[in-house]
Amino acid sequence: IVTMLLERQGHSVVVAENGEVALKKIAEDDFDLVFMDMQMPVLDGLETTKILRSCENGSSENVEFERRTGQNGEHLQGKHLHVIAVTGNLDEQSKRLCLDAGMDSVLSKPFSVDSMNTVLKQFGKATVEESTPVVDTPTIESKDLLVTAMEFLKMSHPLDDEMLKQLLSVSVQSLRQCLEDMTNAFGSDELSQVANGAHKIKGILLAIGMDEGVTICKSLQGNAEQKNVSQSRKTFEELKTILSSLVVEPS
Repeated sequence: IVTMLLERQGHSVVVAENGEVALKKIAEDDFDLVFMDMQMPVLDGLETTKILRSCENGSSENVEFERRTGQNGEHLQGKHLHVIAVTGNLDEQSKRLCLDAGMDSVLSKPFSVDSMNTVLKQFGKATVEESTPVVDTPTIESKDLLVTAMEFLKMSHPLDDEMLKQLLSVSVQSLRQCLEDMTNAFGSDELSQVANGAHKIKGILLAIGMDEGVTICKSLQGNAEQKNVSQSRKTFEELKTILSSLVVEPS
């Protein structure tokens, strides 16, 4: 959603799948603003931002930036790249952790165009255009969950029907891939990957207004992080049941 909204306004967007890749991209090019997810594989948002700030400050810890990217980040030193935390946890403790790590602001998921524009205005960037929400009944050949998700997206984001359908399609494909990856992770006892998958699914569900599965995702993520295999498997089956009609392959 962030990518679509920003590209609609003419911004050029680069996506990184984890914190280490983000650092490498930052080392290779100049960026105006970074939207940083808090929980990512390999290197999370907090640690990524700390390493970036150490590089900018010319700190002795800059060795970590060079180790991660293969570059010394000389072009970053003395500068300050604005970093916006993107998180589903906006309690005071989480917000303080983000700011203490060197982030400039926090954007809570699910977010609206208004909240994104507030951030963009704060850092002098062009905002996303508002538009009248589309209220036509969606024509999607699928289950009720897909219809509900489309209605939520139409009311939440100023995108035309084709972009909304594309967004929903990408979201569903991402859910399928996450479920497949998590199934494989259980097979190889990689509970850290199960936890990452639960976090990803939670973010997708928040973005499309499917609150019903968010609590299950939080529970699954916690169980996986605590290495509770049996409870993780049980919660995963509950999650698959909830999502079954949403991710069913078209016949």
